[in-house]
Amino acid sequence: MRAWLAQARRDGRVPDGPGPDHTIRVQPLPVPVKRTSLTGTHTRASLRARFRTLTKGVLLPLEPEDMPEEFRIREEDCGGFLVDIISRARAHWLLNVPTIIGYWAAAAYHGLPYWCDDAPVVLLGSYSSGDARSWNAKHTPTVPVFLAAVPSVTTVCPDSAFPHLRVVTANIAAGQCLHSLLKGTHGWDVPEVPGLTPREVRCVQFLDAMFQCTRLTGDDVRRGARNLVDAGRLDRLLALSDPGAQSPRETLLRLYVRDVLPAGFTWTSQVTVYLDPAGRPWKHLIADLACEELTLALFYDGAYHRAEERRSLDHHQIARLRKRGWEAVRVDAALMAETDLMMEDIGDAIERALAALPVRTERRHGRN
Repeated sequence: MRAWLAQARRDGRVPDGPGPDHTIRVQPLPVPVKRTSLTGTHTRASLRARFRTLTKGVLLPLEPEDMPEEFRIREEDCGGFLVDIISRARAHWLLNVPTIIGYWAAAAYHGLPYWCDDAPVVLLGSYSSGDARSWNAKHTPTVPVFLAAVPSVTTVCPDSAFPHLRVVTANIAAGQCLHSLLKGTHGWDVPEVPGLTPREVRCVQFLDAMFQCTRLTGDDVRRGARNLVDAGRLDRLLALSDPGAQSPRETLLRLYVRDVLPAGFTWTSQVTVYLDPAGRPWKHLIADLACEELTLALFYDGAYHRAEERRSLDHHQIARLRKRGWEAVRVDAALMAETDLMMEDIGDAIERALAALPVRTERRHGRN
């Protein structure tokens, strides 16, 4: 997988984001082609057998790239659109070359791996046409949505396969996607989080993910969202976001526990906890959330942790972590679905950490 990803980077198919590999999207292969370019080389039967129609006059070869599983966009991720959004954006652009790629297709080009593929392709040009609401657009999956472009919109050309294809910059894509989330024209299922609306939860998940796959800052997002999102509302969303969250589930975990610590204590994301007294760097865990003052760590266990070998290693690491005086709570999808139970487990861990705090303080100052 590493060799494949390194080659994809050399080919210009991977955005330069700060997050780990699982937080980025790789531009797919093969690429769409105009049907006219295949004239004389294929029969109608071979075209039907070897290609899929993306839009009128544009086909996608059916042979898939040998892409590692973690980077593949599955058909079920695409809703009624059936194909990933970058392949669709390429196809629609081929027939509308002067236009600019915006909204969720632009976010995908900037590396966002989630939520984009069941959204319509939005082309920015000289006029508006079509329905940008995802649940309606999927009924006409081969047709893009056209919106009038803002004058002097800034663009980049991130597609090495189509070097003249223009995409709005990452901060503008972020503003456009936040606008669509708050307006309700696109979304995904989220659980109930106390004190937040579902649209706000989606916005925070989106911001966290964009901070992982791009090098955007909060000020960049503010500039990109100008005239699209109310400034006060955006400030609140940015205050709830965290550039350290490395998955949408980690974002949910942080939102659930954001107010449960006593005054004076705070959560920090992606905290390295050394398991070895000598501090050997390869013997460590990275807590998704931690309160270092309380030596309390929270971990979200995704699919990677379900393998038997990984579960055994996790068990031993947590045992060593507790031996070092830390409280730890592991959360997986099943526990997160039982929100009351999850919050009870975390609350109990906080109480134990608070009770142990005076003892640790005395030991730290040598009063045993």
